[in-house]
Amino acid sequence: MYKPQSVDAVKYHGYRAGIEFVPHQLGSIVIYTPSYMNQCFDQAYPCAVVYHNNLEMRGETVSDGFRVKGNK
Repeated sequence: MYKPQSVDAVKYHGYRAGIEFVPHQLGSIVIYTPSYMNQCFDQAYPCAVVYHNNLEMRGETVSDGFRVKGNK
């Protein structure tokens, strides 16, 4: 698996675009979002094109999934 710090550029439509990913701490994990554009490309998992501030983990692990607070 790639580490976000090692991904300096990705291929997209035949050109290389330097894309930075913003880390968002959610419990014990970090979710990454692109600083611009709306694709995660080959960024390390988990990555989302939009981060919601009211996101929460359903359980203790990534495989348990996520939900928006207030939605059961």
